[in-house]
Amino acid sequence: MSSSLCWKPVVRNDEETLPDELKRVISKKLWGTDGSCGGESVVVGSEIFGYLAGLMDSGIDGADELIELISTHGQVELWHG
Repeated sequence: MSSSLCWKPVVRNDEETLPDELKRVISKKLWGTDGSCGGESVVVGSEIFGYLAGLMDSGIDGADELIELISTHGQVELWHG
């Protein structure tokens, strides 16, 4: 069964998904998994901009989108859905 890396602004109730490539690499950092299974949600903010900038430099699809989302909303909640 495939899962997605989902996000939502902390203050909203709807959800969106991010690219699978980003799911795989960010899951290792945030959950210690390959992204194939769920776990607790994690709220992230500007503290991960440096990490995401490195992912952008490495060509990881979606890292720039997540930076923009955090910049717009302050914090976003991430989970596997």
